[in-house]
Amino acid sequence: MKIQMLFFQLALFSSLLFAESCNEQVSETLGYMIGKNLQRLDVQLDLDKVVEGMYNASLEKEPPMTEEACIQAIGAMQEKNSIAQGKKNLEQANIFLADQAKKEGMITLESGKVQYCVLKEGLGESVQAHSTSLIRYSIKELEDLSFGPSKEGWLNLSEIIPGLQLGIVGMKEGEQRMIYIHPELAYGELGGFILPSNLLIIFEVEILKAHKTE
Repeated sequence: MKIQMLFFQLALFSSLLFAESCNEQVSETLGYMIGKNLQRLDVQLDLDKVVEGMYNASLEKEPPMTEEACIQAIGAMQEKNSIAQGKKNLEQANIFLADQAKKEGMITLESGKVQYCVLKEGLGESVQAHSTSLIRYSIKELEDLSFGPSKEGWLNLSEIIPGLQLGIVGMKEGEQRMIYIHPELAYGELGGFILPSNLLIIFEVEILKAHKTE
């Protein structure tokens, strides 16, 4: 009987330890999730005040701002940050393209706002301004270390960003180019919905088929 009681006490003690450890892990993980969501706001926050606000909520104290006023303030902070980042991106793009233009083999268009170099020559038909072409391409931003995954598909050149159209026109089947596009001829201040504003975009493009046949 004593042995059974001892096992019962050990099991109870272990479950209490596990519950305490689990509670700590859940609390820390929940704090991590909250922190990741706060990062997505892309504004500088006082984390001590964030914790204080969470504590005050548990005490049912009123916050210093209404929820509506807080949302408006966050929006204003995000807009301010976006403008500042857009100016920085535009300055980086101008400096980068000015340096690029000096490199051997670099071809410039539109006063240097579109630049490209040929990675591999092609021998087939040439792409025209209004062609629908089968293209393999990958994209990266200026500060990315590597290109994203390559994509392949038919593109109507009249429906893509102006800088990419300028960089592709004249390419022959089998040709590969690296194309550098100033933000004014890419997504500009709007940033293409999810991109930061005034980004210089770099494309690596290969023409698989110059024209789509009916």
